[in-house]
Amino acid sequence: MFETFGNLFGRKPVSKGGPLIREPRPDTATARSDAGARGQTFSKIFRWRLPDGQIEPPNSVEVVGSFTHWQKVPLHRDSAMDSWHVALHHIQGNRTHHYMLLVDGQPTYDKTG
Repeated sequence: MFETFGNLFGRKPVSKGGPLIREPRPDTATARSDAGARGQTFSKIFRWRLPDGQIEPPNSVEVVGSFTHWQKVPLHRDSAMDSWHVALHHIQGNRTHHYMLLVDGQPTYDKTG
């Protein structure tokens, strides 16, 4: 409220915290070339559970995708969580990936994706 009165009389409001200092910006060309050389990678956990009403467990659950060059990667059974899962690392970033889950060799819907 008092800042408004100060503005009416041509005074600047008191700034808190001292002057702002700009941080030096990295050279954007160098930063881009470093990122390209390293390449961003990500990790992803794929998890699958039996659909509601199904009690017979499958023989195999696998994931295939562009990040595995369409090679099958098996998911492992976790009896404590009653699910199958696998963690994949070093998935290349900055691009779109496609994948599908295979249950007993047949594509299935991924509820979590």
